[in-house]
Amino acid sequence: MDYLVLEGRPYQIGKRKAEFDGDYLKEILDYYDQERNVEFERWIAGKAIPYIESRWPDLAEEVEGYLDASGFDKLAMYKRLYSQAKRYFTCSNVAIETTDAGFVFAKNTDLIHWELPHTFFFHYKPDRGQEFFGYSYKGSYMVQGMNRSGLCNGGASMSGIVEPADAVPNTGSPMEFIQRQVMQYAESAEQAVDIYREHAMFDKARGLMVLDAGGECKSINISRTFCHVRDETALPAYCTGFFDTDKYEWREDFKSAVETKKAREAFAEAYFRQKVTHSFQDLLNFLKSHGPDWSKPGQWCRHYPQEPSFRTCASHVCIPAQRKVLYCHGNPCETPYKEFVFDS
Repeated sequence: MDYLVLEGRPYQIGKRKAEFDGDYLKEILDYYDQERNVEFERWIAGKAIPYIESRWPDLAEEVEGYLDASGFDKLAMYKRLYSQAKRYFTCSNVAIETTDAGFVFAKNTDLIHWELPHTFFFHYKPDRGQEFFGYSYKGSYMVQGMNRSGLCNGGASMSGIVEPADAVPNTGSPMEFIQRQVMQYAESAEQAVDIYREHAMFDKARGLMVLDAGGECKSINISRTFCHVRDETALPAYCTGFFDTDKYEWREDFKSAVETKKAREAFAEAYFRQKVTHSFQDLLNFLKSHGPDWSKPGQWCRHYPQEPSFRTCASHVCIPAQRKVLYCHGNPCETPYKEFVFDS
């Protein structure tokens, strides 16, 4: 199976997803269920779940379908959804205008190396909104990729941001619920930004990028306390985390990740600076590229164990003008891309 089709009402989608995932979440949910933080559990039961069921009734219904098919406990599932800040990923995104395919958005998804079998590609065909295609974790409720309107999205974790405690909201939404709203309902980069600004996020910070079929591209720095947006008027543009990174305060243990983020961006800028125009093949070659020295940060196609923890677990290339997504599960330098096209 190259990708899973999920269609129908939210409950049906959740049920089918659980049947596909099998026992994947058991160990993870058992782990979170053992974290006996009584105050956190009270907050989940008394604040978070009612908030989600009120603000996101369709996604709450999808969770119910997942729970009914899997037998998992609701409290444990929502504890996991609100504990995703413990996960760490360092992905790389690029938006570019090519001479032969028009505007293109591409992402190399870089995760802890053992996450490779836990990522997959999905084609969502919900009964409301629009269909969309992309990659996600098993057990997740969002996708990063492209929807039928040609809106593309991606991002990278920036979990080490220092935020003022008195500015953090009392509750909010997991990022995967907000990104799901973007993919299912937004048709333009501007509409995507409106959704990110409208919904309070209660999750780790991320650098995001969106590109629509008309070529409008925006970078978004988002956390629990702010949503900062930059119009990307000159392509190619890159997202390996926050833009204007040095304007923010970072935890001491995260500063090496900030430097790695800068190195990947510098690698991309040097790669594309060599040409005035760019072909689609130039982009594909770039996604498969490595620097000459694995000991130096900046790689875009990342390999384990050359890099001690991370590897590129998936790659996808979105071509809005053709309503087409090329996708591969694994390192793009050694894994052929397959092709998904939305029906006309």
